[in-house]
Parts: sequence; structure tokens; C-alpha cells
Amino acid sequence: MAVPRRRRRSREGQMRNCNGAHGERVGKHKRLAGIGAVLLLVMGTTLGAQDWPHFLGPERDGHYSGPPLERAWPGGAPRELWRRAVGQGFAGPVVSGGRLLLFHRLQHREVLEALDAETGDPIWRYDYPSNYRDDFGFDEGPRSAPVVSGGRVYTFGAQGQLHAVDLDT
Repeated sequence: MAVPRRRRRSREGQMRNCNGAHGERVGKHKRLAGIGAVLLLVMGTTLGAQDWPHFLGPERDGHYSGPPLERAWPGGAPRELWRRAVGQGFAGPVVSGGRLLLFHRLQHREVLEALDAETGDPIWRYDYPSNYRDDFGFDEGPRSAPVVSGGRVYTFGAQGQLHAVDLDT
């Protein structure tokens, strides 16, 4: 039995198959993402020196168990320690052993970067090609945060590739 192919119009008006066939994507969008999360995690590492090695934190419950945070900041908000532009994706950063691990997409590559959590300085980078295209035209970057366990960093990219990288690489 033949299954008919449904078609829809993308935001740019281009026809695309809903079953996964792609045409060239019209237009590009860039965004800065995760800066707030990066700053919160950096502040968390300096305030409580607590690792946040995977999604929802060390106990996977989304709770911070370090010293209490101030509700009001006498003398104004804390100073920004560092800032970094990031690529596409929905993957939040994680922190382990003083390293902030950022998983995102830059152009046609999925990139895992280890940064010094206090300074933002690069420590190492691991990347590989990705030709993933989002059928709905929203974002073509990774959807899942890295996981740190047993001295390795595990990533699962938008294209379905699972990678294990040595944390000390």
C-alpha cells in the first residue's frame, strides 16, 4: 500500500515533505543563546563550587544544594565574569571539575567545548560534521545537554550520534 506524501509550507514559503525529505533551507538565523545559563552556572561554581554534571544537576532534581543565594544584592548585581556567543541548539551547559561544557552547533559542525568555568578560557574542543536539518525550520543544533560520568563526557547530537569524549582531552 502506498502512503501519500503530505506536504507543507515552511515559514519561508518553500515546500517541504513532512516525511523528512529536504530542500535547501531558505534564509539563515543566528542567535545568542545560553548566556544567562552560562552566567548562572559560573556564579554557581564560584559560590558553591558544586558540579552540575548533567541536566537537572547532581541529583537530577533541579535543586541547588549549596549556600543560600541572596534575594537582594546589596550594592547591585554581581559583576559579569565572562560572556561568550554560542551557536544553535537547546543543550544547556554542564559543569564538572571546574570546567563548563558547552554543546552547540556552529555552521555545519556539532561542537563540544570545555571552558574554564571561572574565566571562560577554552581548554579543549571536539567537533564533527552534521548535516541535520530541522523539518520545521526552528533550530538545527543539539537538543540534549552533555552528561559527565566516569571521567567521560557523553553527547547525543541532533542527528542521533552518540559520542563519548575523555573529560581531560
